[in-house]
Amino acid sequence: MQKIILAVNALDLNSRAIDFAAYIAGLTNSALTGLFLEYTVHESAPALKTPFALPYVETITAEGEESAADKGKIAANKKLFENACIKRDVVFAVQDAKGDVNEVIIAESRYADVIVVSADTGFGHSTTEGSPTAFVKHLLAHAECPVIIAPESFDEIDEIVFACDGGKSCMHAIKQFTYLFPKLANTRLTLLHIAREQGLLPADGKIKQWLAQHYTEVNEEIATGDPAEEMFGLLLLKKNKFIVLGSYGRSGFSQAFKPSTSALILKTLNLPLFIAHT
Repeated sequence: MQKIILAVNALDLNSRAIDFAAYIAGLTNSALTGLFLEYTVHESAPALKTPFALPYVETITAEGEESAADKGKIAANKKLFENACIKRDVVFAVQDAKGDVNEVIIAESRYADVIVVSADTGFGHSTTEGSPTAFVKHLLAHAECPVIIAPESFDEIDEIVFACDGGKSCMHAIKQFTYLFPKLANTRLTLLHIAREQGLLPADGKIKQWLAQHYTEVNEEIATGDPAEEMFGLLLLKKNKFIVLGSYGRSGFSQAFKPSTSALILKTLNLPLFIAHT
């Protein structure tokens, strides 16, 4: 892995996401790019002008206008990012991005190995809608590289959990994670099968054979029942685990959850979530 992007709101920085992204960059010896996003697409608004005491209406836009206070806040946030990278001895770069942030982040994902983002990263009205925000949902559904949701708190990684339904999306996510994080080969690995019915569980051991060729310790855990309830029961309040899921909102494991439940999992589990789709 060579390029990790940390997507942040330039005006509303999540310091915990920075620390986690810097940890991941150090773990993989990768460069970390802080993508400081500013949503600057605005509707035109009429404004009343009175030059020479003669009133008229002029159409103006807020695009391109940035207060001195905002500039100072963005500069301070960039400094926080730089200091976090220096502290972890991580090679870093700072990139400004203005415009429609939904379009910008998808375009950037095409040339990144992975994107790290906090579930509460939002812009405009979405900053008060809770997590995951509309921006994060859009990123998860359309990104052209894997996305990692940063946890609210983090110490280290001592276990990897592959949540698997035996489908191609699940296996694709497992491969992507394994190829991007070869240094985690000696980390405890749990293959978590969750299905609504016993008969839906994978019938062969090919996935375990593949994992045994890449990891030194492979464990298997099987659960049946409602996927959301099982996920919460097994992972809620856990720490230091890295969860790997298949696609979000397309096919694969995450389709087992209703959209509202998927959002709740992203919001509630205080664990890093690696999400990739085919």
